Amino acid sequence: MPRNKMEIETITNRIIIDENDCWLWQGALNKQGYGIITIDYKAWRVHKLMYILTYGEFDNQLVVRHKPDICNNPTCCNPNHLIIGTRKQNTDDKQIAGTMKRGESHGRAKLTESDVLQIREDFKNRINTLDEFCKEQSPIYGVGESAINKICYNKTWNHLNYD
Repeated sequence: MPRNKMEIETITNRIIIDENDCWLWQGALNKQGYGIITIDYKAWRVHKLMYILTYGEFDNQLVVRHKPDICNNPTCCNPNHLIIGTRKQNTDDKQIAGTMKRGESHGRAKLTESDVLQIREDFKNRINTLDEFCKEQSPIYGVGESAINKICYNKTWNHLNYD
């Protein structure tokens, strides 16, 4: 946490204000596009830090969200564009804004959309039990049996059309 005027100036000197009154972070960004800064060997998301500096600490079960009706820019750290909320509210905000990473665009995806569609097609035409099918497909695609099961029952990758 910044302790003195110089550290706060270091932060504010890396911000430019756009026509929407977004305070756009000009420093380092993480993989998700959020501003990050290191203070005393601790990495901070800049928008969270700006929220705390302006409004004070909050329950660590909550997250700092961008107000969906005002701003949806991960580099924005204007405290007036930020609000605390639950992880579910943050996820809902991303879904409404269309910025939620799903399927292949998710950074940790091991499968492609064509893999998933093939698994579902093979599942429809299987001749063995579900357990046997999952055990058989798991090593082929390099994922766990539970991942295959969830794909078959449309619990994951449910954004793909499946008949």
